[in-house]
Amino acid sequence: MTEQDKIGDIYSRDWSKRREIAANSNTPGEVLAKLATDEYLEVRCAVARNQNSAAEALNKLAKDEDWRVREAVAKNPSTPSEVLDRLAVDEEDDVSWAVMFNPNASAELLAELAINEDWYVRQSVAGNPNTPTELLTKLATDETIHVRWGVAENPSTPTEVLVRLAADEFSDVRRIAVRNPSFPVEMLERLATDEDWKIRRGVVENPNVTDNILLIASRDRNTNVREAVARNPKIPQEVATRLSTSKVPQIRQALSENPSVPEHIRVGLSL
Repeated sequence: MTEQDKIGDIYSRDWSKRREIAANSNTPGEVLAKLATDEYLEVRCAVARNQNSAAEALNKLAKDEDWRVREAVAKNPSTPSEVLDRLAVDEEDDVSWAVMFNPNASAELLAELAINEDWYVRQSVAGNPNTPTELLTKLATDETIHVRWGVAENPSTPTEVLVRLAADEFSDVRRIAVRNPSFPVEMLERLATDEDWKIRRGVVENPNVTDNILLIASRDRNTNVREAVARNPKIPQEVATRLSTSKVPQIRQALSENPSVPEHIRVGLSL
């Protein structure tokens, strides 16, 4: 579709055509700006979700009478931080909630939300990759497990904070911290033999896991850990061959669904 076609179609009586243009990431900003005032909700929502929409159009849509349009603006990573500040106090919870997860939320707004009395608000800040280090460090000591979980999962969390969370009183928080890509590789070897199987599984799920750890984990006494090895995209052929002799259905299925496992092994699992 040429630029001229797009401009022509924004005046089409068929709202679905206008929605299609509004959702297209290649649609020029000036066309999206016109569609931002469309009478149909679905068209305005599509503009609000489009990351190519200009700040002016998003600012206008942030004032839309329908909360679904405002929610779409709140979720759009192209939305200016000052617009997000306004949407953070929107009367609709779904709108204000969406702001907390937006990577473009300002540090000032996140700092304010980090001390909110509602744990789910603090959890969303803990999981936002744009949250400043000092806030993540503070939230890592939050009394609520869900908040600490969010910090443990955040790819921006400092290594020293992840190490501390790896010793959390709750095993689920420890597992999430251990599988974080920023967790120190040198500690994975030691935790690969942790007494808690959830921690051992978290080690296997870490994207930086070594072949040696996967080999060790393939002999683990816990089925959930061995299954995680079978699903790991880095699984060595030697380990895949070893696990292919397993009689446990979930391990065999995990291997058969892993595209990193050599085809001849996957074919053999179905025989």
